[in-house]
Amino acid sequence: MLDTFTPKAGEEDKDGFGLRERLLYGGFDAENLTATFGKAWSAYYKIAGMADRFSIFGGDGVGVYNANTDGGPTGTGRADDVLQARIYTSSLKALRIKPFNLNIQYQDGRPIPQLQNRRYGRAYGASAWLETQGDHGIGLAYQRSEIDFENDTVVQGAGIDGDATAIATAFRTYGERWYAALVFAWLDNIETTDQLKYINGRGAELYAQWQFRDRWWLIAGGNWLKPDNDDPQAGEYEVKYAVLGLRYTLDSFNRMLYAEYRLDGGTLYNGTPRKNELTIGFRWDFGH
Repeated sequence: MLDTFTPKAGEEDKDGFGLRERLLYGGFDAENLTATFGKAWSAYYKIAGMADRFSIFGGDGVGVYNANTDGGPTGTGRADDVLQARIYTSSLKALRIKPFNLNIQYQDGRPIPQLQNRRYGRAYGASAWLETQGDHGIGLAYQRSEIDFENDTVVQGAGIDGDATAIATAFRTYGERWYAALVFAWLDNIETTDQLKYINGRGAELYAQWQFRDRWWLIAGGNWLKPDNDDPQAGEYEVKYAVLGLRYTLDSFNRMLYAEYRLDGGTLYNGTPRKNELTIGFRWDFGH
């Protein structure tokens, strides 16, 4: 599967074309097992991505698109060169539980974002999702990438004081005309400030949508990321914004017009307030 659409988050294309490889993977699919290799949505994203449904904004509070990338090197977003396995089982069907979903992944030697000639060691990820027949779900995800930081002053100077780790838990519920998801994350050496210094912190993302009349949807939510109080690299950096939006669907969410307004209360490293932002656009998926 190949998709070269402009990434929702990530570094600028070095050639200036604004298009990058988004997903490209191959694998094997059976009734209860899927195995893939390539660039694919991570095991961590299976949980952290439950609230990543805004058209433009989102993913900033839970480490999905981290360190000014699409989460590829760290294995939290669109993971690079990742070996994955997904296991499904219906053994809990008697308890009115939908097929249980377990995801695991492995990476090795990916570059550390924003650090030249520095690479992660082995990286492991896993996630699990449990959902009832009533469409209420809960999930847990873990991602860890090894970093040799003790003997490297460059790595230490970037604010890294241990392995890159991310833990996320998600809650989701939905119906025919509404959807709501909340994700909490604990992040160490995953996210960076606007000065590209690594920080430790705790974050959350909330997303909700409601169809208040035919084809019209109201969108609301936000992202929050608070660095640890004792993190010297953080300064006054903080992610804190709410999003309000409106969508008019022509064919579900595959073809739609949308407007999203980000009401930003966050600050940069030096305390500069972030600006509010209004985005108006459309989506037209030719594959549907």
